[in-house]
Amino acid sequence: MNAAHRTPAAAFLSWPVFAAHHRTLLQHVDEWARAHVRHLPPDASRTELDAHCRRTVAALGAAGLLRHSAPVALDDAPPSFDVRAIALLRERLAWHDGLADFACAMQ
Repeated sequence: MNAAHRTPAAAFLSWPVFAAHHRTLLQHVDEWARAHVRHLPPDASRTELDAHCRRTVAALGAAGLLRHSAPVALDDAPPSFDVRAIALLRERLAWHDGLADFACAMQ
């Protein structure tokens, strides 16, 4: 496996504060990133960067990952945030690509 496809260890997911859905989320983020993260060259134009950000946000949304940072209220209950899921999502996106993390966080 080449270095671009390695992911950091996630032994901490066995801690009692994490549930099965957290492990599934982390796996989903890694799979999404391997399929969608494309790095722009350092000399990319602002137009290229803007378009790249828009594509990244659209792809994050299509994958269902933005629901963690902008949950929807169900029935009459207020939306609830799973701070652990948000932290895992952002940490792993940042590991793969800082711009993907930024695009997610800005939602």
